[in-house]
Amino acid sequence: MKTTEALGNFVARTTIQDLSPEVIETAKDRILDLLGVALISYRMGVHKHLFTVLSKEGRQESTVIGEGIQVPCNVATLLNCQMSNLFLTDGATKAAGHPSATVIPPSLAVAERERATGKDLILAVVLGYEAMFRVASAMVPGCALRGFHPTSVTSPIASVAASGKLLKLDKAQMAHALSIAAALGLDLSPVLKPGTTWPNYRWRGAQKQASWRLCWRRKDSRI
Repeated sequence: MKTTEALGNFVARTTIQDLSPEVIETAKDRILDLLGVALISYRMGVHKHLFTVLSKEGRQESTVIGEGIQVPCNVATLLNCQMSNLFLTDGATKAAGHPSATVIPPSLAVAERERATGKDLILAVVLGYEAMFRVASAMVPGCALRGFHPTSVTSPIASVAASGKLLKLDKAQMAHALSIAAALGLDLSPVLKPGTTWPNYRWRGAQKQASWRLCWRRKDSRI
């Protein structure tokens, strides 16, 4: 079995009943923590430079945190990811990256668009974290030592695992979606220089693209 098939099968078959109460409560804490960070970012105007240039036209699907308006799902994902990564407080040693800002904003945007339940959202967040941790544990520290930015590599995979679960993809669709996601995130570590925001835009953009492609093609048997 190929790697994406194994991961896709795991994500597709896992249900809320498979999660322990501790995991569910932890997921709730992560969501609330991210919303708090995003609201602080909103008050600081962190997102304004993107908000002013992004087109808000299209279907009113998902809410921009703090703004109180609905925009297309992919636009909300990008803006909310931008606000969620303030001070890089969402990191995790095991993931060698930033799982909260990677997983939760697209999960919130897709869940709102699909009118998902709270249980659906929690399960998607947990599986997004799990996908990111599993991939990261297999490639860290080798990925970084070879000059790649770990978050850029794992964030599209995590985002698609969460979004795909909310879109109720089967195991074959999930495997194809994860394969596409794996091709989206390949940033090099030399861009991680003091004062630059390029890496943050790069992996946030990869997340947005992954979620956007998935939402548009969710009825396709092969994604």
